[in-house]
Amino acid sequence: MDIWTHIEFDRATRANREKSVLWMLDHLERLGELLNALGQQDKDRSVKAAYILEMMALKNFKAIAHVLPDLALQLTQFKSDSSQRALLHMMSLWLAPLTVTKSLDKKTREALTEHCFDKLIGAPEAAIAVQAHAMSCLYYLSRVNSWIEEPLSAILIKNMPQQSPGFRTRARHILANLNQ
Repeated sequence: MDIWTHIEFDRATRANREKSVLWMLDHLERLGELLNALGQQDKDRSVKAAYILEMMALKNFKAIAHVLPDLALQLTQFKSDSSQRALLHMMSLWLAPLTVTKSLDKKTREALTEHCFDKLIGAPEAAIAVQAHAMSCLYYLSRVNSWIEEPLSAILIKNMPQQSPGFRTRARHILANLNQ
C-alpha cells in the first residue's frame, strides 16, 4: 500500500505533520518511499515529504541520519524554498556536532559548501529561513574548512544592511561565533 494513504494531509499544520511523522517513525522500512516522493515532480508531495523528514529529524534524528549524506549531494535538485528550508534545517542539525562535520567526506563537504554559498550569493531571493539555515551550515563547515570563515563573514556583513531583521539577527549570531 502506498505511504500516502497513511500520511496524506490537505494542510501542513503541525498536527497533520505530526500524525504523519509518527506513522513514518513506526514504519521506517517505508522511508525509501518517502525519499522517492521528495524527488518527485509533484511539488505538493515533494514539499510534504520534506516537511515530514524535517519533523522526523526533530523527533528521532537517528532514524534518518543515515540518509543525510545522500540528501546533501542532491540538494540542488530541490527547487522550492519550502523544501530547501526543511532540508537545510536538517543539514544544520546534522552538522552541528563537530564529530559529524569532521567525518564528512570531501565530496559531501564541498557539495554542502557550494550549495549554501549559492543560497547566500547566487540566490539572494531565497527565503530568509533558507538563507539562515545556509548560514548555520556554513558556520559548522567552517570549523573544518577554515577558508569558509572569511567569505562567509564578508557576505554577511555586505548583505546585512538591506536584509530583513531575521537575516540580520542570524547573521550577527554567526558573525559572533566566527569571531570567537
